[in-house]
Order: sequence, then structure tokens, then C-alpha cells
Amino acid sequence: MAEILVVCLIKKLASTFTSAAMRRVVSRAASLRQLEQKIRGIMRNLELMRAFLSYADKYRANDELMGVWVNQVREIAYDINILADEFTYLTSGQSRRTLKSHLYSAFTSPQNTKALHHLLNDLENIRKELDRLLETEEKYGFRMTGGSPSSNKSLHLAESAHFIQEEEMVGFDKHTDLLMRWLMDAESQRTVISVWGMGGAGKTALVTTAYRAEMVVSHFGCRAWVSVSQSYDAHDLLKRIILALHPERGQANHPHRLDSIPSRGLVEILKSLVHPRRYLIVLDDVWHKEVWDDVGSALFDNGCGSRVVITTRNQEVASAAVDIRVMKLEPLQEYDAWTLFRKEAFGRDNDGSCPPELEGLARRIVEKCDGLPLALVSIGRHILRTEETKMAWKSILDGPAWGKRANLDLLKISTNLNRSIDGLPHQLKNCFLYCSIFPKGHVIKRKSLIRLWVAEGFVREGAERTAE
Repeated sequence: MAEILVVCLIKKLASTFTSAAMRRVVSRAASLRQLEQKIRGIMRNLELMRAFLSYADKYRANDELMGVWVNQVREIAYDINILADEFTYLTSGQSRRTLKSHLYSAFTSPQNTKALHHLLNDLENIRKELDRLLETEEKYGFRMTGGSPSSNKSLHLAESAHFIQEEEMVGFDKHTDLLMRWLMDAESQRTVISVWGMGGAGKTALVTTAYRAEMVVSHFGCRAWVSVSQSYDAHDLLKRIILALHPERGQANHPHRLDSIPSRGLVEILKSLVHPRRYLIVLDDVWHKEVWDDVGSALFDNGCGSRVVITTRNQEVASAAVDIRVMKLEPLQEYDAWTLFRKEAFGRDNDGSCPPELEGLARRIVEKCDGLPLALVSIGRHILRTEETKMAWKSILDGPAWGKRANLDLLKISTNLNRSIDGLPHQLKNCFLYCSIFPKGHVIKRKSLIRLWVAEGFVREGAERTAE
């Protein structure tokens, strides 16, 4: 998320440099004209980096070189931020009444003159470092074409929900029955079914249970499951649906390879594949309502009782299609959450019995999972491999399992959270991450928080509204 820092820094430099006081100082000091040129040069480089970093943060998880580069940019951004504060202090007065006199004397004071010379030297060093980083980017050729590696990791983790066993679906009996009825009813019109809820609520696992059911398999003439993810490509999505329905099209010796066919041609191919049959298409983890615009025309109503199932954490996406049935998944109730956790943590062979001396700690761990099946299953499996002692379990409750990627199971929780954060607009990311500076249990006052956001430059004024 270094791009957020650079954006705020560009705004800060621009605000500092274009102020009326700054312009008056420029007119009085030749040395400041050098400073002007250096700041403008740095701002140009920062603008280039801002555009690049808007993509780079998505790649850094799987690209070690990219991660190092982004961290170096962040360090430089911090250095520039400090210099901007020093410059503002040197060129502004102690009070509004004496501002003019302070500006006038800013360069007659030996102390200020020396400080400004240091600023010039520091800015020159930073300019060289920025140039070096830009050359590094060109030298190693960081590329943004194709699917994002971080997106591929997210797809892999999302698809891992297919391996959740049916007996692990606790507290979803009513949802499963309703979903099965929607899939199997006598309605001949193609129907879109949307299952939505927050990340980790069990959407994918629920739909997987129905998708694998024998009666569903025999009911539909063809089925396809495609994970869409956040940074989807329309052409790639159409291609993956076709390959799921007709794997032979992906073979190297096939006369009509899909890569060379434009999206309009892929739509026609998909239509021809589903036209004569009752089809079931699952679009898992949809983030954007435009997905339906891209594939909806191909998944047309063939009058055979076809179904399209969408899983999403976005209510707007859940209601994107016209002929849609919507199911919302809420977090598990306390009893169901405890039952699911016991199954995973204590093993099915042991009837899910929790040692009495550990039950207090276990229930506190369950409470931390907030009723999310993904969290309960992941932490339960982690505890299954942990020594059954109070010390070991307390270290899990208070330790790195909640804040670090200790193993692959916990990585699933972290990945779901990261994908939710990555989906936020840049200004909201900044506001959200700012909340992490407050200690646990701290009471955050809404108005105070908003003012802090405004002071940091995270919130901007609108056409007819103030920043607050």
C-alpha cells in the first residue's frame, strides 16, 4: 500500500509549494528557486511511481524483488515527508500576525540559511535515489500484463474451499435445503441465484456442497465452476468457463485455440455449448457487478431450467441480475460456532470433546472468530496439531496466530481480509489502516477520527461539501 503514502505525499508537497506564502518566498530567494526545481523534479518522479505503485502492491506478495523495491520507495517517501515538514517550518512563522516578517527573515537568519542548504543537499540525494529506483524498475522490467500473481494465490485459496467436507458444514441446514430447492425446482426459466455475505462466512463451502450433490450432478446436463476473483479479465473469464465445459478446447493440438479468439467470438462459442442443455454455472467470489454484463448475454435463458449461481461479499453485486434469488449468509450462532470448532479442534474420533480445564480458553478463541466458519475451521485445525496445555492455548489466544501468517490455514483468513482491504478505494484504505494506530480497547470518537483523517489529508473537500 505504498501507493497511498506517495499519493498523500504528492498532495502535501503540492500544497506546501503552491501556497501564497511559498510564492512570496520564491520571489525573494535565488536558492529557493533551486529548491523549487528539485521539488518539482521529485514530484514528477513521484507521480510516475504513484501510477506504477497502484499495481505494484498487488504483485509484491509473490514477487520478492517487487516487494524490496516497494519498501525502498516507502522509505524514500518517509524521508521526503520529513523534509517537507522541515521546509514548512522554516518558511512559515510562529503566528499569523508575524508571518510576513518571518518569511522576510527566513533567509537572512544564518541558522535558517544553513538549514536550507542542508535541505538542498538532502533533496539532491533523494533525487538521485529516486532516479536509481526508476532505473531499477526499467532494468528489471517489472511487468503488469496478464493475471496478477497475488490474484492467482487468492484464486488458489478460494478454490481450496472445495476440499471442505460436507460434515464440516455446521449451522447451514436451512440454507442448504433452500439452495437445493432453488436449483432443482420445476422452473424452466434460467434463474440466477446469489449467495452473499462477508468474507469467511461459508459462501463457497455452501455452494460446493450443493454443486457436488448427486441429484444436482444428474439433474444438469453440464456444469462449470469458475473462481472470478477481484482482478478478473472478461476475456479470460469467458475462456475459463468454456474450458470448464469443454476441456478439449484447451489442448495444444486443438485447431481452434481460444487465446486467438476475440471476446465476441467466445460469447458465441459459450452460447453454442449451453444452448441445447440444462446448465449449471457457478461464478465464485465475484467482486464487480460488471461481471454479469460480460457473461450474462452468453448464459442466456434456453428454457431448460438452467441455473447460474454467484457468490459474492458485495450486496450490490448480489442484486446485479434481473431474474435473481438472493440468499444472505450471517455469521454462525454461538452454539453452531462452538460445535464446528470442537469438530476441528478435538477430532471426530474423540466425539469433539473439549478437556474441561481448557474449555474456558477454547470458548474465548471461538469468540474471537466472530462466527466465521473459515476462521473456526482454520484455527480449529491449527489447535488440533497443538499440545493440549493451558500455556500452549493461551499463546494461541494472545499470540501470533491472530496477527501473523503462521501456517497455510491461517493464511486463508489473512488472505480473505487482504482481499477485502484491496477492494477498497485508495482514500478508504488509508482511513481504514489509520485506525490500526489506536490500541486495543481504545474508544474512538467518530468526530475526532474524522478530523484526524482530514488533518492527514486522507479526506478531501467535494464540490459542495466540506472535508468533514
